[in-house]
Amino acid sequence: MDEDGLFRICVITCPLGEIAGGHGLVHDFIKVLEPLVDELFVITRNFPEDIVFNPRVHIINVRHDSKRQPMLIRVAKQVLWQLRVSFNLIKISKSVDMVIFYIGSESYLPANLSAKLLRKKIVSIVTGSTSKSAKELYAKTVYGYGGVIFSHILNLLERINYGLADRIIAWSQGIVYHVGIERYEYKIRLTDYFFDTSLFKLEKDFPDRRNLIGFIGRLSEEKGVMNFVRAIPLILNKRDDTEFLIGGDGQLLEKIKDELQDKKLANMVAITGWIPHEHLVCYFNDLRLLVTPSYTEAIPAVAFQGMACGTPVLATPVGGVPDVISDEENGFILKDNSPQRIADSVIKALEHPRLEEIALAARAFIEGRYTYEAATERFRIILHSLAK
Repeated sequence: MDEDGLFRICVITCPLGEIAGGHGLVHDFIKVLEPLVDELFVITRNFPEDIVFNPRVHIINVRHDSKRQPMLIRVAKQVLWQLRVSFNLIKISKSVDMVIFYIGSESYLPANLSAKLLRKKIVSIVTGSTSKSAKELYAKTVYGYGGVIFSHILNLLERINYGLADRIIAWSQGIVYHVGIERYEYKIRLTDYFFDTSLFKLEKDFPDRRNLIGFIGRLSEEKGVMNFVRAIPLILNKRDDTEFLIGGDGQLLEKIKDELQDKKLANMVAITGWIPHEHLVCYFNDLRLLVTPSYTEAIPAVAFQGMACGTPVLATPVGGVPDVISDEENGFILKDNSPQRIADSVIKALEHPRLEEIALAARAFIEGRYTYEAATERFRIILHSLAK
């Protein structure tokens, strides 16, 4: 921290594109930190180069090949990526005093060790658990043991890194319990989430929306998207006036298309592929209900974004979701994410007598609590206490 009370910070993230909405999350975090920094470096991958911040913000896109390849090759490339991140951190070390580990970087041991050896303050922001995601993501690899193996390895790395951190920031107490880091309560600080409420806003009145049910996010096992796909025919059996949208990209894209084709539902479901961050608001405003049936999650960004657009969210009670969504007040809670449960809950939500009121309550909840100004002030207090 310099004499003007401004910080010199490096933010490290996983390769963008591997996290649903990652570009938007990093963009929003930069906007929160901008008023607080003398210098801000962001080490990441694939952040859009046409986005302009003030001259004190420097984006370092590190080369990384994330193509789907055999497991051992992918592991080797991930290790190489982390070494490149560490090398770039060392290069800029004289220009930073604090390193913040953000989305998807909670298991980055080389970079954490580099920051510690360089005597930088370390802040870890808990946005989820790589180890919990790996359990679902790699469940069918290494003869069915890949999920367990990689989950244990990543969990060990996460625990080491949380031990190295000077501060841990979590969006809610529910996330602390979900990730299992209660032992670090003495250095955990809770602060609300943040995003651009001026971009995500109510543009289409709820009564004008057709019965379009959507999933938007990364198309991977831990997101529960296949359960949503398998719920579609169950919903149509009772509500043939519904339509469906699946937005996003990921390794399950072709499997989803094949499943819909086999069940002769391809013409009932719009598959958009990856949606640019600035276009998401249009999709959310078309939806009558957003479904996020994740197995594991800190707080799904799409849930916040959808709620900000006046779209009710039906979500599993994982991570910090119960701290945000109150069942039948500003959204709906799934007791589990089985296809039958999703189908029954979607029908119940569509037929809820106060559905429009719930949609407006979702928007009001986000608008009154999650703003850049409030987030910047909360981070100023946390970072100043750490600097002292």
